[in-house]
Amino acid sequence: DETIQRLTLELDQWKKQHESLSRLQQQHEQLTENMRRCREELDDNTNQSEQLANEINARKEELSLLQEDINFAKTEKEQLEIEHEEKTLSLEQMSSRLRELRVDLDKVHGERDEAAKTLQETKVNCDKLTSEAQSRMEECHTREEELKKQV
Repeated sequence: DETIQRLTLELDQWKKQHESLSRLQQQHEQLTENMRRCREELDDNTNQSEQLANEINARKEELSLLQEDINFAKTEKEQLEIEHEEKTLSLEQMSSRLRELRVDLDKVHGERDEAAKTLQETKVNCDKLTSEAQSRMEECHTREEELKKQV
């Protein structure tokens, strides 16, 4: 009786150990499955990280090219501003020279008008002198004729 009881106790202990081992084996299998899934997720995450790193590098290159374009545009803008200033200064100088030439042209026109007036007056005087000279020459011819008749 005592042996049966002891064997029953041992059997119960064995059953408990077997259940415990079965639970441990299930936990082990779950842990193994979890580890496999974690490795897959890690691989996926690694692949995504590499893709993101490649995209980041591509964007960095694009940004670098854009920065070069911006720097070129700034340089070109500065050059255009310098050219604009030079052309504005040149235009101002030309405008000033044009104003001076207009003043000179106005003076020349005034002098021309004055010369034309003087020329007209001289012509009128010349015409008067010519007319007067012709008149005197006719008088002289008439007087000469008279003198010839008297002689």
